Amino acid sequence: MHEEPIDLSPLHPAPARREAMVAAITARILAEAAAVRSPLSFVAGWMRPTLAAAATVAAVSLGVLAAEKDEPAASTAMRTVADELNFPEPVAEWIADERTPSDADLIHALEGDLP
Repeated sequence: MHEEPIDLSPLHPAPARREAMVAAITARILAEAAAVRSPLSFVAGWMRPTLAAAATVAAVSLGVLAAEKDEPAASTAMRTVADELNFPEPVAEWIADERTPSDADLIHALEGDLP
């Protein structure tokens, strides 16, 4: 079987149109290549937003520190992690004693004092 190849010549653009397309593509590629920056210049481009974020964090931190100074000295007493996280009393004891709870401890903590 000899099949005739498909004629795709009607899909080819006119020579003038083809040259215009090639020139437009080449111009875009050259513009993109000129815009390619080094890694250092890319990082330097983030300098202003990074400084703005750092200034915001510093301002908020200073506000929090200034508010903390006004509290009475009694609140600066030593507190444990369990106190801060509001763990139930048995759990706080396990953490303070640095021990693993037994099965009986877990049952007691979950069910409480059953009659």
